[in-house]
Amino acid sequence: MSYFFLKLLKNKFQFFLIFFSIGIFITFYTYSQKPIIYSAKGIFKYIEPEGMNKVTKVDGNGTITYESFIPGNSGLHIPSLIIDRKSLKLSLNTGNGIYTIISESQNQDIPIKEINNFLDNLFYINSNFLKEKLLETNINEEILKIQNLIENPKKTFPIITRANKVEVVDNRYLILLAGFVLSFFSALTITVLKSRVDEL
Repeated sequence: MSYFFLKLLKNKFQFFLIFFSIGIFITFYTYSQKPIIYSAKGIFKYIEPEGMNKVTKVDGNGTITYESFIPGNSGLHIPSLIIDRKSLKLSLNTGNGIYTIISESQNQDIPIKEINNFLDNLFYINSNFLKEKLLETNINEEILKIQNLIENPKKTFPIITRANKVEVVDNRYLILLAGFVLSFFSALTITVLKSRVDEL
């Protein structure tokens, strides 16, 4: 089979080269049009007014085999804070209850600024949320707890790591790799078809 293709390429090399070159041209054009993306990351831990739901599994020897922290229903719905921001991505690591927030942009000045603005706004958003929650309760114990959280926002957000560096997300090499492979096999297929047509 390989002998057949070598013989075919020898006889139709110019034809093969034309279509292969077209494929390579398209590949490099696509490569040049795809922008470099800049990314920044921040992390925070959010503890709701009634705490976090902790799930722990222990084996027969008393060794902890699994542990996860899951948000409850009494606090902010964190994912809703980024619904209108397509450049932001949010994920929760249930192993430690920490949220990771990532910003991606074609402008390298935007990601750090966007992440840190989001983290700064968390205190303001949470304060308003707690103030609304305060109006809904008349139980003294609850009132004191919520007031304490409003006055001490770090109890709600015990961990906050601001974005301080930008990373380049450049996976354009995949375009080159895929383009080369597709160009080769497309040109080879067209050459084979051309050879079959000539034989008729």
